[in-house]
Amino acid sequence: PMYKNYEQDVLVKDNETTHIQLQMHPNFAQVTLQAADETEIWVEGEHRGNGVLTLKLEPGQYKVETKRASHQSNSQLLQINNLTAMNVVLEEPAPLYGSLEVNTSPMMAKVYLDGKEVGETPFFMNNVLIGAHELRVEKDGYASQQQSITIDHGAVSSQTLTLSSQTLTLSSQTLTLSSQ
Repeated sequence: PMYKNYEQDVLVKDNETTHIQLQMHPNFAQVTLQAADETEIWVEGEHRGNGVLTLKLEPGQYKVETKRASHQSNSQLLQINNLTAMNVVLEEPAPLYGSLEVNTSPMMAKVYLDGKEVGETPFFMNNVLIGAHELRVEKDGYASQQQSITIDHGAVSSQTLTLSSQTLTLSSQTLTLSSQ
């Protein structure tokens, strides 16, 4: 594989050693495929690596795909006509988005998406990457709530949460407060 076939006529004589000098010639191009670090590169349906990848490919046509979570995969045909080294910048997968709407009772609770504060309720956000996310809402004096949500392509994920107030229960023991 990866080398041109070699043929040679050889004359073999009785009681003599015949020495043959073979030299196989490569039949591949050194191809460097470039994409972002987190982008998977697939060649002919096989995952070959992420980011920048250098392969030896024989002349021919190859289906090259770029894939990434929460993105629409992208495919292109790569034609290798000669054995010259090539550098190919691949098209990145297109992000797929949905929307998120969060309402709470009481309102004005902080909204966190995947650990990052994104706003207060009532809350609406476009262009949220599809897939699984962690949603958390917090408000002083109330117990926070956290849940896993899924954002679907082109859809609005609507979440309504009721926060429970945190009450402090004191026993019948004497509580003494002093100012300093």
